[in-house]
Amino acid sequence: MVEIKKSHIMRSKFEFLNAGKGQNSVIYSLNCINVKDGEIFATDGHCLHCVSCDLIKENGLYRILKEETTFFIVKDDNNLPFPDCSKVIPSESTKTFEISLRDSIEQTKAIGELYKRDLFINYSFLFRLKIYSNSWTVHIPEENLLPVLFTNTDAKAVLMPFRNT
Repeated sequence: MVEIKKSHIMRSKFEFLNAGKGQNSVIYSLNCINVKDGEIFATDGHCLHCVSCDLIKENGLYRILKEETTFFIVKDDNNLPFPDCSKVIPSESTKTFEISLRDSIEQTKAIGELYKRDLFINYSFLFRLKIYSNSWTVHIPEENLLPVLFTNTDAKAVLMPFRNT
């Protein structure tokens, strides 16, 4: 078991992962995070959060338990499959733009920038991104209806957007 207190250097990574995982999903493994070769993945089936992290060494499913201000990361002994995230994460596109989520004005501008490019992103997804960082690079896919990749220095998020087509 790994304990992440409020002052822990990795705290924002686990807050980001916790926001990205399923919340009481009927697909049990979506309620967990998956550690694979130094990366940790969380998905609710609609979006994917991924961070680089060497805090947990053993690959597999883990539960995030939160008690007041502390996260407990506990190995899950159910050998259930987790989605193959490598099939969902698009490659980085040459067409990119930066968004800032520092405050509500910047968030509104980010929504406008996404909208101008026919990317209709749920506002709650931007709130999830802000948990980890205020600055993200958006990689615009070459074709309609492909997942949109958001990158940061050591985190990724993927969302299947609605498109105005």
